[in-house]
Amino acid sequence: MGNNRIQYFDVLRGLAIIMVVAQHVTTELSMSTQTGGVNMVVRELCSIAVPLFLAISGYFISNKDINDKRTYLSFLRKQIPRVYIPCLLWSLPVTAIGVYSGLDLFTSLMKCILCSALVPYYFVLLIIQMYVLHPIIVRYARYGMYETIVVMFNLVAVAYLTYFGNPELPTAARVGPFIYWIMFYYLGAKLYNSTESKDSLKYLIPLSMFLFIAQFFETYYVGPGIKVTTWLWCYVAIRILFNKSIQRKISNTWPLLIKTLAELGRYSFGVYLAHIYIIIVANKLGLYFPWGISILLVCSLTFAIVRVADYLLPSKIVKYIGLK
Repeated sequence: MGNNRIQYFDVLRGLAIIMVVAQHVTTELSMSTQTGGVNMVVRELCSIAVPLFLAISGYFISNKDINDKRTYLSFLRKQIPRVYIPCLLWSLPVTAIGVYSGLDLFTSLMKCILCSALVPYYFVLLIIQMYVLHPIIVRYARYGMYETIVVMFNLVAVAYLTYFGNPELPTAARVGPFIYWIMFYYLGAKLYNSTESKDSLKYLIPLSMFLFIAQFFETYYVGPGIKVTTWLWCYVAIRILFNKSIQRKISNTWPLLIKTLAELGRYSFGVYLAHIYIIIVANKLGLYFPWGISILLVCSLTFAIVRVADYLLPSKIVKYIGLK
């Protein structure tokens, strides 16, 4: 977006990347203890992170003029390398270490190529699928009657994944297919073409509160993460966050915090790529802290490294390694 970035959406990206980190430094998750119960609530709140990133992507990419084969191919040539090349480069160190430690070379290389060298990198494969499907998604997002179909299709797929999916599959194969996430990218595209009225908050906010509580009944049986009630809550919550009146209220609150989150959001992709290495190193060194402190330390340290690298490295290198 160049210099035309909208600060509010950078704030949302900042919040989302904090929640991504929070999920990856999760400690005790058990509803049988007070600490575990609190962690479970926070963990379920953080489930909105990836759906929020997808909705933001769908929202902003919908302003691109993609109306024929030439512009579509140009769009793919530009967008896919922006996420795929950095993912490959950040996957190389862990791939090399794995091969050096005795892992099969072919398997390790395939994991690297398929964005599976590190668990969080499944998102890159996911967003590439959304880019490929973007013209179709945008075309149907203009018509409200397709929203129910898309959401129901997505939720049926999620229900199957939750109750019948194979937990032994690699993360990219198990939760990476677009069918589990398309409703959020679709929602972003839909909200670009239409806005939620302030009056809609009267039912969206109570509905989100009900769904947030309801998901814990399903969590009791299937655990945290992807499930129907959580996806419904995320869908409603994103509609609230994209509401213009909510945008204005949040943008005019706590200026220093907003500025900090927006700055973090600008570097969210770099933090996403790098933070898992910080966690790996900390675990190898045996460094363990309370969950909240771990989140703060990982976010702060990763952001500092990414920010300094952006300052010191040539812009072309920064682009290729996805720091910004």
